Amino acid sequence: MDFHHFAASHTAGDPLLIVNAWDGASARYLHSLGHGVIGTTSLGSAYAAGHPDGHGRTFADVLALVKRCAHLHIPVTADIENGFSDDPREVLGRVRELHEAGAIGINIEDGRPDQSLSPTELAAEKIKVISQSLPELSINARTDAYWVTDNLPDQTKYDIAVARAQAYVDAGAHGIFVPGVNDRSTIRSLVSAIPAPLNVLIQPGGPTLAELTNDGVARISTGSLLFRIALSSIGTAVQNLQATHLEILEDLPTYSEFNERGP
Repeated sequence: MDFHHFAASHTAGDPLLIVNAWDGASARYLHSLGHGVIGTTSLGSAYAAGHPDGHGRTFADVLALVKRCAHLHIPVTADIENGFSDDPREVLGRVRELHEAGAIGINIEDGRPDQSLSPTELAAEKIKVISQSLPELSINARTDAYWVTDNLPDQTKYDIAVARAQAYVDAGAHGIFVPGVNDRSTIRSLVSAIPAPLNVLIQPGGPTLAELTNDGVARISTGSLLFRIALSSIGTAVQNLQATHLEILEDLPTYSEFNERGP
C-alpha cells in the first residue's frame, strides 16, 4: 500500500480501523485477520522491551518492528511517541530511518512524560520538518489535550485540542488524533472543527465502531488495548490451567493453524 492509497482510506463515514501491534507475532497475526495496515503501539513496544512508555527509549525497538513488518510484507504506521527528541532535526533523522525501513506513516504526539504538553510551536515544527522532507509519509499528529489536562474544564480541553489540531494541519499533518474523548457530541464537534481526518481511540465503555462511524470519524485506533487484553488473557489462561474446564481456550487456534501462517 502506498501513501496515496493509505491517505485515501481515511474517510468520514467509512473509517479505517488501525489495530496496533507490539511485535512481529502480533503484527503477523493481526494482518492475517484481514487488516491491511498495522499500527504499532508505543506502550506495547516499550513494555515488550522492558521500558516505560513515553520516555523516548524505544526507537531501536520500533525500528526493528518496522523492519520485521517490511520483511513480512505488512504495511505499517509507526507510533513514535513525541519523536524521541525535542530537536526537530533529530526527529527527522529518526523518522527518515523508519520511512526507509518501510513505514508508510507515523503517529507523533505532543504529550510529555511529565504529563504536560509540548509547546505548540515545537510540536508543529517537528511536523513541518517531516512533512517538507518526506512528502510521501503519512503524518498522524496526536494531541493529548484530553489526557494531560484533567484539572481543566471540558470546554478548555476542547479549545486546546482544536487550536493544536489547526496548528498541526497548517504544519503539514495529514490527520489529527485526539485520544481520550468518549463523548459523542464532542467527537462530532471535533470532526466539524478540525480540517483533517479525525482519529479517535476506541475504549471500553466508549462509543462503538458503528457509533464512531456515524459521528464522522475517519480513523479508529485500538492503541494499547489489544496488548493489555493479550496480557490479561494470558493471566486468565494460566489461572484456568489449574481448573477442571478450560472454556477460555476452546476457540484457540491449533499449533498447526498458527504455524501455517509462516515466519
